[in-house]
Amino acid sequence: MDRCFAALLKEWEFIRGCSRSFVSQMSDEDLDRELPRLGLDTLRKHFEEMIDVQNAYTRAIGTGVMEFNLIPNSEYGGDLPAEELLERMASADRRLAAALEAVTPDDQIEWFGEKLDLLGHLAALISHEAMHVGQAIAFCYALDMPIPEVVVKNWALSGR
Repeated sequence: MDRCFAALLKEWEFIRGCSRSFVSQMSDEDLDRELPRLGLDTLRKHFEEMIDVQNAYTRAIGTGVMEFNLIPNSEYGGDLPAEELLERMASADRRLAAALEAVTPDDQIEWFGEKLDLLGHLAALISHEAMHVGQAIAFCYALDMPIPEVVVKNWALSGR
């Protein structure tokens, strides 16, 4: 496996692990606490959206075209139990792994008429997930919610 490709996959596993730790370790009350953000106004809704975005990225690996219009626009109910969110994350991760087995790092995906290689595509997925993890951290600090210890340690945070 290409070193850059392997490094990106390792980074994906790391950032997805951070997301899983929020879902598995936060209380339902904290997952459902109202956030000062339009649309994705609970962490639970953030994680629902993150799964949908990952599925769109995975679909693009198979079709060769990134289609953002297949992702709902902030229409998340925020009613999935944590266990179901974790199951959907695991299922999305399995689909991503299967899609990646069928391609090479040199394969390209069309983004808005421009070609992006698979490495760039994966980097964008990682950036999206990391952005949401960063938002979750900021919301936890702002609203005095606990941050999972693994996130505190891996991000060298002061914790709560």
